Amino acid sequence: MTPKERFNIAARRGIPDRVPVVYYAFGAGSAVLESLGLKWQEIFWSAEKIFRAMLKAHELMPHDNVCSFLSPACGLDALGAEVKFSKSEGPHIDYGKPLLSSLEDLERLEVPDPEREGSMASRIRAASLLSSMVGTDLALVGGFGGISTWAMLLRGARNFVLDVKKNPEFQRRYMNFLTECAVEFCRAQVEAGCDWIISAEDAFANDLLDPGRTW
Repeated sequence: MTPKERFNIAARRGIPDRVPVVYYAFGAGSAVLESLGLKWQEIFWSAEKIFRAMLKAHELMPHDNVCSFLSPACGLDALGAEVKFSKSEGPHIDYGKPLLSSLEDLERLEVPDPEREGSMASRIRAASLLSSMVGTDLALVGGFGGISTWAMLLRGARNFVLDVKKNPEFQRRYMNFLTECAVEFCRAQVEAGCDWIISAEDAFANDLLDPGRTW
């Protein structure tokens, strides 16, 4: 059974020959960058360097998949968010300076073209490179931060939670907008060769915004 077959069977709730070894986003992380002499600032914007890093991650820790994206921050620069870096951490968005402070901020935004704008385009190109190189043997996973995670990064975590009660209509509108952005981004990743799309919906966990909880 190939790694891709193993991954696909397990993802469809079947029983493979063994439990797949799978990673989300950037596999072996900083260890890969150190081995390649790269920095987060370099890899974040370059499809070719993402490609190199993902193959190196697989070499160091032979997973049953590779990923064409790096972190929940991927793609948000196309909306105008400032992506920041540090020596020891991956890319992040400053919660203290939310991009979405008002309805007027939202109305100025447009759904980006994922094949042409910001880090979205480099993720799609990376997916194409990985698909052509290892897509036959390894499961190629694309993804994005998740609608709720994107919303927290752009609105600020505190504001996002308070919006549930204080600004539900504004929240509905920016969540719908981010859903449109995500659909276009994910569609382009699938067309580039991704077998699966993963999203991280941390805010919708049972200990935060449980859909079954009465607020």
